[in-house]
Amino acid sequence: LDRYDPLKNEFKHYVNIENDESTISGNHIRYLAKDKKGNIWIATSGSGLNYFDIKTETFTRYLHDENDLNTISSNHVNAIVFDKDNNLWIGTNSSLDYYNRQTKKFEHHILGFESFDRDKALTIRALLLDNDGVLWIGSSNGLFTYDIYTELFSHYRFDVTDPNSLSDDLINVIYQDSNGDVWIGTEYGL
Repeated sequence: LDRYDPLKNEFKHYVNIENDESTISGNHIRYLAKDKKGNIWIATSGSGLNYFDIKTETFTRYLHDENDLNTISSNHVNAIVFDKDNNLWIGTNSSLDYYNRQTKKFEHHILGFESFDRDKALTIRALLLDNDGVLWIGSSNGLFTYDIYTELFSHYRFDVTDPNSLSDDLINVIYQDSNGDVWIGTEYGL
């Protein structure tokens, strides 16, 4: 992780130092997100989720613990988005996780299944909270929408017989433009 200071025209490096839990948990960064207080949340590939306090320049690690369902579902974190209450929605290689910053606990949502089961894991690759408060979830198995207020899910898939369906089920990126249109980037186009 590098931080550029334009006034000094220099980079400051933050790297994992083995056996030093005050450093970032891993060096393979997948995604960065800034919360309402200006602090940075860092998604890593294989090293969990990190929180970086801008003022103190300290890291807090959130790692998967197989024996604790209140921890993040996977150390492979791909995407982060904040809801209006500044809580985190996190896309991992196992599920869609919700981190409540008040309770400091993770909840796991296995899309399309009634309950959390690691054997039915679904990789979440992209997240977007749209202007209406709907969470768009790009996965390895199509696109989901989740209304965080009504808790209703919808699932969209590629259908070779339907020219108006997704172009592919492997979703890489989701973007909402200034007109409110949502763009879905897949392995085979928009």
